[in-house]
Amino acid sequence: MNNSQVAHIWANQSKTTAKGSNFFFNNNSIYSYGHHFEVGRLVQTEKGNKTIALFEPRTYSNSTGKHQSLAKNAVHGLHESFDFQLPSYDLTRDDFLRAFNRFGNIVIDSLKKSKRAIKYKDLHIREAVNAVDQWNKLKAYFPTLTKGIKKLKTLDLDQIDKLVESEKKKKAIEAKKRKMILDNEVKLWLNHDINSLPHDSKTMIRQKVKRVITESGNAPEIRLLNEVETSRGASVSLDHARVFFNAIKRFQKRPNECNKHFRVGHFTLDRLTTKGAKIGCHLLEWKEINRFAKTMNW
Repeated sequence: MNNSQVAHIWANQSKTTAKGSNFFFNNNSIYSYGHHFEVGRLVQTEKGNKTIALFEPRTYSNSTGKHQSLAKNAVHGLHESFDFQLPSYDLTRDDFLRAFNRFGNIVIDSLKKSKRAIKYKDLHIREAVNAVDQWNKLKAYFPTLTKGIKKLKTLDLDQIDKLVESEKKKKAIEAKKRKMILDNEVKLWLNHDINSLPHDSKTMIRQKVKRVITESGNAPEIRLLNEVETSRGASVSLDHARVFFNAIKRFQKRPNECNKHFRVGHFTLDRLTTKGAKIGCHLLEWKEINRFAKTMNW
């Protein structure tokens, strides 16, 4: 049996079970690959006079996504459908509370996007309105299980403005805190107290060292090596680094004039920009290049 037939037989409940290619249903639940991923479930509203379809909003793979599309297409025009994180047991109040939070987040995120959008403003507004409509219908269909959980409503323009401004302030505070953490990490790395930096840190440069134990019981002695290393793990000889610096420094104010792919150790300069030198996965900013050159008295 092909998967489209499986979906339609499930939607119409003309059989209690059917199986296609990694797609099957038992009674009111339809699955992708196995019982671990329930695609959709047909449920009765609390008054029992209406059947609706609940669909898992999360996906797993491209093939599971196709199964989800088949199931949704099969119920179209037959049952109302709702996105609803499906539990492996009967529906509870906690499941509806989770759905309320999810729909609420969709409303907030969509309205924020509509405020910033130039081209797809109406699309984001429709997403917010649809989320409000879906939740409020679910609440009406399951009044007992949703008792005490509020209805959703869209926000007016002033409320959206306040929301966006609040989000900007929150992000600014988070960015400031993150910068303080990264600045401290950089100091530790430059001082050879740590060996790596977070992935969102700028690429830094330092002279490589070796720790040597001189006498029993004494702290290791730090000895400078004739190598330069970056916080991304690349290293070249100090002499090669100096030659490279002298080659590129004259192009700092006019990087577009540099049409040579200078080599430094095993690496090759991709291009110079007003920001710095692009070498493979590294972007060495001019500020950092000049800082390191100054510490080396170049």
